[in-house]
Amino acid sequence: MFVLLSACVTHSVPPSPEPRVIPTDIAGVVHAGDPVSAAENALLDELGIVWVRNTFRWRSIEPEKGVWDFSRYDRVVEDNINSGRKMLIVLGFDTGWVHKNGKPQDYISPEELPYFLGYVEQVVTRYKGKVDAWEIWNEPNVSVRFWKGPAKDFYALSKAAAQKIRECDPGAKIIAGSFFRVPHVFIKNMFKSGALDDIDGIAFHPYAATPKGALALYDTFAVLVREQGYSGEIWVTEVGYPTGGIYPSRVNEKMFGAYIHDTVTGLAQRGARTIFWYQLTEGYTRDNTPHTLNSERFFGLAYKDYEKKPGADEFAKAVHELR
Repeated sequence: MFVLLSACVTHSVPPSPEPRVIPTDIAGVVHAGDPVSAAENALLDELGIVWVRNTFRWRSIEPEKGVWDFSRYDRVVEDNINSGRKMLIVLGFDTGWVHKNGKPQDYISPEELPYFLGYVEQVVTRYKGKVDAWEIWNEPNVSVRFWKGPAKDFYALSKAAAQKIRECDPGAKIIAGSFFRVPHVFIKNMFKSGALDDIDGIAFHPYAATPKGALALYDTFAVLVREQGYSGEIWVTEVGYPTGGIYPSRVNEKMFGAYIHDTVTGLAQRGARTIFWYQLTEGYTRDNTPHTLNSERFFGLAYKDYEKKPGADEFAKAVHELR
């Protein structure tokens, strides 16, 4: 997730009037299942959440060249399988040793790309048949945080990573894009580069100040990718609203439930294959809410102790209605 920018919608289409079948596994959440506790499982079940989305970070798996440590993620995979949860795993980010200065840079150069593909191969091969879908990177168009190199180098990485995943597991579900909002030029160039040729779904994050804004972004995105000849699935792998901080998308807790319900049902009606809410829990309890301007601290559906925030029940209600 990243700070919200002002909306600029150039296309808008209404949801299709034709009835559509809503997938029973449409509901997901970000940052859950790592690790899984009984209390968390109970909350996920109560909210109707089928999917969890996490990042299997390269720097955690290969902290030193050729030294592989899967212990943490083995537990994550096993826990979620035992809980009956589906997993969307993000492959991404760098590890310090790959760079000459030994420090992470949120960038993989063409010369370093073979090492990244080695990490992709190791992870996908290890969890083949266990992880339900793979997502390549996160919000690569946010150059101040997630991808700090030339855009063309990311296009090459995305294309090569998709090919490597397909090579390791021909039946894998591959999700690419993960765009923050609707970066028109970036998306068009992704298509032109062939980076989206071998994928099963394209992902984006329609963060906006209101549900109306989020749905308008979905309409714009759908028009744009269809104009590029894309006819596959659209995955919303992050969407949400903070209940504190300074982001323009901040929502009062009294309105939080309505925002959740209208966003989830509206995206489903428009054709989203999955909707991952950002995120499951805050890092604090109701009684020790921090005084901070950082909105990133306030996106949860529940507090640290799994007490639901006011309005969070609307997520479960929306999922139930859709099913």
